[in-house]
Amino acid sequence: MNINGVTIKDRVWRKLRHCQKEAIKTSFNYLDSAYDRKSCLLSLPTGAGKSGVITLISHKSKKDRVLILCSRIAVRKQLYEKINGGFYQDIGKANEKLDKTPIERLTYPLNAGVYCITFQKLQRLSDDELDQLQKAIDLIIVDEGHSEPSPKWSERVRSIPCHKIILTATPYRNDLFQFDVSSEKAYIYTFSEALRENVLMEPKFKTIERNHLVREITGFFKDNPNTKCIVKCSSIEDIEEYFKLLSKKFTVLSIHEQFAKGSKYNPDGKRQHVSVTVKSDQIPNYQVIIHQRKLDEGVDIPSAKLLVLTYRVASGRELVQTIGRVVRLYNASPLVLELGSETNQAMWSNYRLFDKSLTGSLNQRKFLNSLDTNKLLENYLDSFPDVAYVGNSFKRKFSFENIDLAASLNIPLASICFIYKANGFDVGWFLDKLYWVAEGNGELSRTVRNQCGFNGQISVAFNNSKFLQDSLFFEPSLELILFMDLGDYIALYDSRSRDFSFSNEFKLGASIEVEKLLNLAGRSDKSVTREAFSASVGTSDHRPESLYVKGQELEKVNISQFNSQYALSMLKVSNLKKKGIGYTKESSYYLGVNTGRVSDQKNRNFSLADLSAWVKDVNKALEKDMQITSGLINSYSLPIKEQPTSQPVSLMIDFDGLESQIEINYGGKSATIEPEYLYLPLNDFKNQFPWSHFDLVYNGKEKRLEFLCKNKDIEVYDVNQGELVLKRFVDLLNQRPLKVLYPNGLSYLNKRFYRCLLPTERGLKVDQTRHVQSIFGMDELNNSSLSEKDEGNTSPAGFGINSIFSVIDKLKNGAGPFHKYISDVDLLFCTDLGTEPCDFIVSSPTKLVFAHVKCVKSNAKTQPRPRSAAGNIAEVGGQAIKNLEHLAADSIVTNFGNKTELMNEWKIPAASNISVERTRLLDGNLKNGRYASKRAREKGVRDALDVIASRRRNYSVKKEVWIIIGNGFSKRHFIDQLNKGQSAQSESLQSYQLIDSWLSIASAFDFELKLFCSK
Repeated sequence: MNINGVTIKDRVWRKLRHCQKEAIKTSFNYLDSAYDRKSCLLSLPTGAGKSGVITLISHKSKKDRVLILCSRIAVRKQLYEKINGGFYQDIGKANEKLDKTPIERLTYPLNAGVYCITFQKLQRLSDDELDQLQKAIDLIIVDEGHSEPSPKWSERVRSIPCHKIILTATPYRNDLFQFDVSSEKAYIYTFSEALRENVLMEPKFKTIERNHLVREITGFFKDNPNTKCIVKCSSIEDIEEYFKLLSKKFTVLSIHEQFAKGSKYNPDGKRQHVSVTVKSDQIPNYQVIIHQRKLDEGVDIPSAKLLVLTYRVASGRELVQTIGRVVRLYNASPLVLELGSETNQAMWSNYRLFDKSLTGSLNQRKFLNSLDTNKLLENYLDSFPDVAYVGNSFKRKFSFENIDLAASLNIPLASICFIYKANGFDVGWFLDKLYWVAEGNGELSRTVRNQCGFNGQISVAFNNSKFLQDSLFFEPSLELILFMDLGDYIALYDSRSRDFSFSNEFKLGASIEVEKLLNLAGRSDKSVTREAFSASVGTSDHRPESLYVKGQELEKVNISQFNSQYALSMLKVSNLKKKGIGYTKESSYYLGVNTGRVSDQKNRNFSLADLSAWVKDVNKALEKDMQITSGLINSYSLPIKEQPTSQPVSLMIDFDGLESQIEINYGGKSATIEPEYLYLPLNDFKNQFPWSHFDLVYNGKEKRLEFLCKNKDIEVYDVNQGELVLKRFVDLLNQRPLKVLYPNGLSYLNKRFYRCLLPTERGLKVDQTRHVQSIFGMDELNNSSLSEKDEGNTSPAGFGINSIFSVIDKLKNGAGPFHKYISDVDLLFCTDLGTEPCDFIVSSPTKLVFAHVKCVKSNAKTQPRPRSAAGNIAEVGGQAIKNLEHLAADSIVTNFGNKTELMNEWKIPAASNISVERTRLLDGNLKNGRYASKRAREKGVRDALDVIASRRRNYSVKKEVWIIIGNGFSKRHFIDQLNKGQSAQSESLQSYQLIDSWLSIASAFDFELKLFCSK
């Protein structure tokens, strides 16, 4: 037989099946064409003779140096036997001369021959070895290309500039994208065709209970002598269990990597690895072989005709490979026993429907064309007119190749991540990496170079609708990645909003520092925070793990000390510019602290040139050394450069973002992770996954904590979908948000270190705190002769002239130092004495104030000026806080504790004959004289209380609490002391704590608290 100048002897050709011949013809036609990066696809069901096809292509092709890649060592050994004469022996032509020398190892320089290695070996090649391989190899044959999900090895395969032939038993679309398969050079032989041509046998399914298993196997062996049974388990515990059950009746071989000498498992009748001697004609004594994912691919056991599935197999691909072990032609019909349910049979039925859909040249052509995204896009666009009226304008048909990005692109939202480069980052390499990742995902991609300062990639992705379970419906989407080189870091736009920080795959490091990012919160005269998302940096047994707050101006929220235990994750800020008597918004941003993301919240719909200008403008702000004036932003914990010197106490991994349960499998062990926080002491965490043998280490190069795992091949499955998510458990750990607590108060959160410090410990920007902004200094409150009431000078006309009461009473005349804080006052009512709600209630149509008064006796010699001791404000502040109920209640009736007493005049306890009217101002009318009668007084009091109750219920009336301190507290002294940080006087630090707690409580009721004191 001659195929494009390649001769295969007739005595060999006659021994081949029809499907093998067609596959070989397709291959040699492909190899006779010029190399264009496209791969040839050969799809043959398990048992259809794939090894013979590989043998003849590798030996008979005109290529001198052929590289065969296999998934595992056992498969490689079996395939090597075939290409080393085993295939010719199987077809009765043992004396057939080999055209090339089979070689089991890569030896340099690479001589002519057929090299057979594993994917893992290819991954471990050094750069020099890979360079030699790239220059020498003429042909690559990939056996079961889908079996290794990691893209690293497929990148290396693509990097070798030679023809490539891909063989698979399951031609699934997503598996084949990474090889750039040619739709013109492919051959698909379906399972249905193999049944019709008597190449394979259809398996029968039977569902049984576990206690009937021994009886079923016994009956099968009786009806089908000299056959074998394969039992597939999900864990080593199940292997042990079924070994004990079945070894009482049959000769049993168990295979698992933990069956090593010295392990707790008895090695008798058990093996650690799959061996080529598993073949039935070489070890006839074993009747039953039990394993966990060890015989799914490539290991030939022709006499195995009974398959026992002890659990629901994770995916359709794995099930097809598993059943492929028992469908070869032999002296018995294949039988699949399911324990307890029919889920595997249902999955097999879905595969058979897929297989039948590939029957016929037309259907195969449709499938192969779907692998060529260029044709898929062309077919999709063909249905569109050249020009159409859409929305409110005419639009032309999209052309992927000819699109003018500068003219056509519209970026709805400028959302850019600023990320540092890692060692080895190169613009050209990054572009090439983006291209191959897109190709591996089946996307049609085009590289963008030097467009308005950007490089990147535009691609068309075709995704199946997430709403369909059993049907295929592609949803095409146009995706865009753009990046601008800014020196040490890049500005990256990704339409899918993925986090590229700390990506070893893309050679990117940390996102830009928080301090740089926060520069964007200080670009104008005033900064206003609208939203903030934060996460706890310490323990969180008695407070939320994370918080989200939103408001018109969060700087007015008095929770600064509470904030010190949280680190910002995201905030929305607006920069306001002074204009006349008000402000205009100059800029507004969402700032993603963990990802270095900046999103414009003021402008929308950017052209490429607009986006370029925007990035450059933002970068100017990032590079400046700005002072953040927002007290709210400064109240949060900021990262520190300190690193831990001790082992962690506990850690928390946030699995809350997962869409479903995740099952971890390794070495027969399994564990399920729920989509929630996993928060455990370190030892408990290790005990939960004892088989993982992980370590948490600090990566000094990348400046972050990361998990290292000795057991690298720990599989991660999505429980709901039954699909393999990741090959390595450690990758899942390193992808999730992490918090680690250390014994010395240090914590690690979202790739940064923090230390929980009170604001007074880490140093305050005092003037920016709500504590100082809520304190008002007055000369009138610093007088050695001042007292609270000056009872000796009280008269029916008013309070003693040297009293704070008298200073407040000036409000009735629209005068005094307090007037500027309530200029439209129309009610002044003294509520002092008894179980009082406060000392004075001051109100206007827009404001309701409860005022509390205290005055400290002053001695000019011993106390020349007041200081800021907590003792001088504690009593009156406590009184104000305990009476907040009277200001907060919405009841119609004003139930003050001294309501009865309020119906009478205010009297001096030591001189009951001296009294003052409590109603000092009502409806703008002065009450300097006495009421004409008790009845008139009571009516006046009731009127005043009704006004207070009405305004208390009215949300448009602002509520305030005034704490008025005479001679006992100095604003200047308080500021001076707080500026010293931890060196401040203890009494002043205590005052800070008191004021902070009052502000927090007042804020909870949406009141404003003002403390009036000496300057």
